Amino acid sequence: MYGVTVANLIDKNERQISLFENNINEKQNNIDKVMDTIKEKYGSGAIGRAGKLNVDNIVNLKK
Repeated sequence: MYGVTVANLIDKNERQISLFENNINEKQNNIDKVMDTIKEKYGSGAIGRAGKLNVDNIVNLKK
């Protein structure tokens, strides 16, 4: 099995534009900055968005 990881493709000050939201939310920007700081200090797996969790595995763990 092979895998590829890519990081630091854009400058930290750049942000991906949402297709569904025209304005950039200041609260979300602050959250992203804090998450980036945590990842820099503790590694990329230290924190992430809940939407990226594998819900099936989490539910099985609770049984």
